[in-house]
Amino acid sequence: MTYEPLHTPKKGRIGRFLKISLVLTILIVVALLASELLSSSSNPTKPKDAELDGGIPIEVLSAIDSTTSPSHERQAGTLKAKTSTNQDQSAAEHALSTDSALESEPAPHAPKLERTTIEVTSGMSLSLVFEQAGLGYSQMLAVLEAGEEAARLANLRVGDEITFITDPANDNALLRIELPISDEQLLVVERDDDNKQWLAQINDLPVEITLIAAGGLVRGSLYQSAVNAGVPPAQVMQLADIFGWKIDFIRDVRDGDEFKLIYQSRERDGEHLSNGRVVAAEYINRGQSFKAVYYANEDGYGGYYDPDGASLERSFLRYPVEFTRISSHYNLERLHPIYNTVREHIGVDLAAPSGTPIHAAGDGEIIFQGWKHGYGRVVEIRHDNTYKTLYAHMSRFASGQGRGTRVAKGDVIGYVGMTGTATGPHLHYEFHVNGQHTDPLKVDLPEANPIDKADLDDFKRATHPLLQILAENQFNEPTRLAEWRDQ
Repeated sequence: MTYEPLHTPKKGRIGRFLKISLVLTILIVVALLASELLSSSSNPTKPKDAELDGGIPIEVLSAIDSTTSPSHERQAGTLKAKTSTNQDQSAAEHALSTDSALESEPAPHAPKLERTTIEVTSGMSLSLVFEQAGLGYSQMLAVLEAGEEAARLANLRVGDEITFITDPANDNALLRIELPISDEQLLVVERDDDNKQWLAQINDLPVEITLIAAGGLVRGSLYQSAVNAGVPPAQVMQLADIFGWKIDFIRDVRDGDEFKLIYQSRERDGEHLSNGRVVAAEYINRGQSFKAVYYANEDGYGGYYDPDGASLERSFLRYPVEFTRISSHYNLERLHPIYNTVREHIGVDLAAPSGTPIHAAGDGEIIFQGWKHGYGRVVEIRHDNTYKTLYAHMSRFASGQGRGTRVAKGDVIGYVGMTGTATGPHLHYEFHVNGQHTDPLKVDLPEANPIDKADLDDFKRATHPLLQILAENQFNEPTRLAEWRDQ
C-alpha cells in the first residue's frame, strides 16, 4: 500500500516560492513600465534638448517593449499636441475675430429721409402745396407760427420751389422745409432741439465772388455802347452813378469817349448767379480821365473815391430813378405839353417804365405823402434845414411808410407812374435849396468826407492793383480776372 507524503520536502517548497516571486517581480516591473508609459503619453514631459518632433521624451520611448508600436504612440502624441494647439489657436482667433467684429461693426444706419420738391405754379396756395406733399392743414398752420421769416411761405410766387423733408419710418413725420428766396439765401423751417416747436431762419448760401473786367468806346449813348460791349445794364447804371457828380452823362458824353470797369460776379460751383458792385472804373471824357475805386474800412463803411482818396459821392443821389431819357428839363418858360401854354417847369422829368422803383435822393423825413392836384401821387422829403426834394406822378407808394417816416439815401419810396397830369410814365423830380426851386441837374452840393488819414495806407494798398489793371489793359469783351478774388 502506497501513501502520499503529508508534507512537501523543504527543498521543493523553496523552489516553488522562488518561481512565484520571480513571476510577481516580472509582473510588477511590467506594470510599472506600462504605468510610466501611459503617464508619459497622457502628460508628456519635455526635458530640454531631449524631445522628438512628436513631443514624446526619448527615455520613455526606449523603455517601451518592442512589441509596442512606438510610431503609433508617437503619432498619437503628435496628433494630440497639434489638436490642442489648433484648439487654442482657434479659440484665440475666435476671440480676436469677435473683438474685430465689434470694432468694425458699422454704426446703425441713419434713418432714410425723403425729400419732396414742389414747384409753385399759377393759382397754387400754400395749403395746396402741403396737400400735394401729403401733409395736413394743421401742420401748415404750425409751420406758419414758426416766426416772422416763416411768413414768406404764405406769399408764394410762381416758380418758387419748396422742399419738404420727411421721415417715412416715423409715419411720414415732417422734419424740415426749405425755400430758396434768392440766389444767396435759403429759408429753413425746422423743429427745435427739443422737437417741441418750429423755428424759421434765413441761411446764407455759399457764394464765390470773382471779378469781371469790361470796356469799350462810346458810339451814340454810353448806355447802349456799354451794353453792346457786354456790360450788364445794372452795372452801366452804377457806372453812371459813380461819376454822376463829375460828368453830366446827358450833356457831356461824346463819341469816342472811353470807359472801363471791373465788377463783381457771384457764382456757385462754376454757375453764374448774379452780378454785383462795380469795384473800379475809369471814364475818359473828351480826353480827361476820371477814375474811381470802391473801398470799405474796418468798420464796414464804404464808398467810391478817386485814386487820392477824395470822395466821389455827395450826400444826395444824382438821379433818384433809373431812367431811359430826360423827357423835360428844368425850364421856367416851358410850353406845357397838355395845356399848350407857357408855364414854368420847376423840376426835371425822367422817363422810365411804369413800376420802376423811385429812391430817396438823400437821408431825411417824409413830410408829405398823398395826392397833389396835377402832380398825382407825391412824396416830399425834408433832408435838413436847407434841402428838400419832391417826387411826383407815382403809380403807388412803397409799403410801410408815410408822413413822419425816416428814410435813408437810396431807400425805395414809390414807383414810376403817370398819375395826375402826365402824357406818359415818368418821375417829376424837384430839388429845393433854402425854399427856392433849383435845377436838380445843376445843383452844387458839398462832397462827402475823404478817406480818413488812418485808413489811407490801407486804401492805397487795396485799390492800387485794380487801378493798375485798368491802366495797363484794354478790354474788347468782358474778361474774367481769374487770379482775383473779391471777398
